[in-house]
Amino acid sequence: MSEDFFGDLGRSITRATQRAVGRTGSLIETTKLNAQITGEQKELEYLYGILGEWAYDLISKGKLVPDEAAKDLASDIGARREKLSELREDLAGLRGMKLCPYCSGEIEKDAQFCPKCGRMLSGEAVKAEEEEEQETAETKTVIVETAEIVAAALSGDDDEPDPSSDEEEKDNV
Repeated sequence: MSEDFFGDLGRSITRATQRAVGRTGSLIETTKLNAQITGEQKELEYLYGILGEWAYDLISKGKLVPDEAAKDLASDIGARREKLSELREDLAGLRGMKLCPYCSGEIEKDAQFCPKCGRMLSGEAVKAEEEEEQETAETKTVIVETAEIVAAALSGDDDEPDPSSDEEEKDNV
């Protein structure tokens, strides 16, 4: 009789242990899946943020014409960016610092170079860099316009006059 009792007890313990192991495996898999879901959600939010910043930049530069709701959102974003910039300037001022005009990193008030982005901060250098940035923007615009003309020519939608035909017409006149 004691053998039956201890045998039943052993089998009961074995079954309980197997159920616990099964549940633990299930719990581990559930935890793994939840972690993967959270990771994907964070990545998705990050990508939405990038897309939103890209769209905002296009809207603020006038390269994307939004509907009224998007205009309102862009306006709110602009106002909040401005407020954030003011708050950061105030905080830097309290610390006896200023903000880099290029990367917005905190720098010493008399710094000649930004330790964060490495740019020169003296007056002449700032003007030269602003001119360089303007030239770069103009170059990018020319490149984009050229690419659009080439794409149109390749697709057969050639709205641009052919410069060689103008020269031929002048020669014939």
